[in-house]
Amino acid sequence: MFNFGRKTKKVPKEGEDYKFIDFTNSDLTGIMVLKGEYSGVVYHYGKVRVKEQGEFATLEFGFTLVNSGKHDIDLLQKDEEFVTIMGDVLSEILTRDDNEKIGNHDPEESDLL
Repeated sequence: MFNFGRKTKKVPKEGEDYKFIDFTNSDLTGIMVLKGEYSGVVYHYGKVRVKEQGEFATLEFGFTLVNSGKHDIDLLQKDEEFVTIMGDVLSEILTRDDNEKIGNHDPEESDLL
């Protein structure tokens, strides 16, 4: 789950926990974290795929950090908590009612955002 420094975990919400950022002269859309330790960090997703493991599935995704905010970019790329947050945001995006508008609909792999 998504946790911005609070003791209770929750599903991230667009406009409250993160927002979409349109990049100038690019067809990519970024994500900016709005709260907590990672506030101000901007990134975008690369290749995304769902990997099924028996009854469970995990999301695998690439990402590019556009603005690391107050964090060292190299450390942030390896920060497990931040990667979990990105995964939670991605999961929320994919499960929203309007998710059919996102990605290329390849069930194995897609470019998201």
